[in-house]
Amino acid sequence: MQASADGNTYGMFSDITTLDSKSVDIHVQNALKSNDIQKLVQTLNKKGYKLNQEYAQGLSTTVEDTYYEGVGLPFLGTNNSDASIIAIMNNDNEIIKMQATIVHRDKDQFPTSVDLLTVNGNSIETESATVDSIFGTGAKVSMASIASVDSTSPLIQIDQITTSSAECSGCKTLYGIVCVYGCAISMAVLCTIAGLTTGVGGIACVVVATALCGFIDEHGCDYGAEAACVLLGYC
Repeated sequence: MQASADGNTYGMFSDITTLDSKSVDIHVQNALKSNDIQKLVQTLNKKGYKLNQEYAQGLSTTVEDTYYEGVGLPFLGTNNSDASIIAIMNNDNEIIKMQATIVHRDKDQFPTSVDLLTVNGNSIETESATVDSIFGTGAKVSMASIASVDSTSPLIQIDQITTSSAECSGCKTLYGIVCVYGCAISMAVLCTIAGLTTGVGGIACVVVATALCGFIDEHGCDYGAEAACVLLGYC
């Protein structure tokens, strides 16, 4: 996936901009005043995660002519897992969506499953998905196999790519964003914003992005979106 001429437009997301530290701090302070955010914080604390507010990050973007800003609050992980809370604000700085994400990893730090926590009244609801349930079994082996391919020869033939597929397009969009903006908090913010629109969102977005992050951490971005997304079965 290539960026637009201004370098920060991918798929449904246009004008992606990293928020400055002052804006992030203001959003974080406002978010922590929210009763629902505090419920998520307390839930994560009970699971052994500790807020690491110093490393909070934020992004802004426009989707379908609607402007959003989002911040992510990272938590120190435990037992090969990490967590974050995401808060999305509208143009009036009102929180319109919030959720917590827990990513579980194996001993090699490859993502194995994701938990998505949301607030429903006085209850915390949890939705879970494994990487294999999204990609099929053997996703880790498939992604690792790229290391044995000669990088000087084409890995994927163009006729193997189903570019009309919404899943393929979504995967390549996420790949492009990950390569420019990195993983973890940035991707969690954008996946949460995507969940507010008609595009790829929710837990599937988080799982795809997390798996792509594992792939890119291991192999970098040299192989391209098509190769990675074909290996993942999305193209």
